[in-house]
Amino acid sequence: MRRKWLTTAAVTTLVASVLAGASISADEDSPLHKIMEKVQAKSGAIRKATRTPAQWKKDAKKAAESAEAIVKLAKETKPMTDAAKKVKDPAVKDPAALWAKMSDDFLKAAEEMVKVAKDSKTSAPDAKTAFGTLNNTCGACHKVFRIEEDDFK
Repeated sequence: MRRKWLTTAAVTTLVASVLAGASISADEDSPLHKIMEKVQAKSGAIRKATRTPAQWKKDAKKAAESAEAIVKLAKETKPMTDAAKKVKDPAVKDPAALWAKMSDDFLKAAEEMVKVAKDSKTSAPDAKTAFGTLNNTCGACHKVFRIEEDDFK
């Protein structure tokens, strides 16, 4: 009798883990997910460059290159309106319009980061402020559209 319950529990657990894995891998294979992974890597390079004034002097060019890459990636995200369907807040009336606005904000902040990083007169605190603005556009969008794993618990 005990063996039947153990077998049932094992099979149920296996099926649940396979289904969960399939849904997670589907999100990881999406074009938007791949772009966001690249954005995260480029943002990390800018974050590192803006830590200290000495680091900024050393890595400002790398930060500019990373910001330019983010601009290209930002341009790719705007037409990906499928993400707008995954809006968290049901009070959002027009998710597609909000997606477009947030994509524009992201692009604008990335373009500003490029200008700041390419300007040889930019100080480290100014670069850090520009990066903070760029980073905040990511966070604002994720609050509305990104589905966190905690939402499934």
